[in-house]
Parts: sequence; C-alpha cells; structure tokens
Amino acid sequence: RTHPSLVRVKETAMDLARRAFLPQLAGAMLLPRLALQPNAQVVFVTSGLALAPKSSSPVYCASKAGLIYCFLGGVPKS
Repeated sequence: RTHPSLVRVKETAMDLARRAFLPQLAGAMLLPRLALQPNAQVVFVTSGLALAPKSSSPVYCASKAGLIYCFLGGVPKS
C-alpha cells in the first residue's frame, strides 16, 4: 500500500508537468513547422499569480512562474 504523502507527491508532480512542462514541450515540438509560416506565433498564457503567488495554489503559481522564466529569461522589468 502506498503512503498517502507519496500519493500527494506524485499528484503534485503530474500537475506541475501538465501545467508547466507540457506547454513548453508542445511549443518546442511545433517550432519546426511554425518556422515555415511567415507570421506564425506561439502564445503562452501566464498569470499575475506567477509574480505574487497565493499559498492556496502553489503548483499553479509555480507553473506560471516557470513559463515566465523559461521564455522570458526572468521576471519582466516594468
């Protein structure tokens, strides 16, 4: 029988993969095809919660922050 805390770790890892890594992977996989189109664009939607996270949604906030850091190289300067 699996310990409940290990189940939660697995669920959290899967949630983070779905929210952060899969969009990045899909974007990377589409780049060769998009490069053939003159006006192709990839748009990732993030959230203000990436910059001001709330404790009730840590994985969501972390995944949105991951998209910012991955594609913008850090927090945008205003």
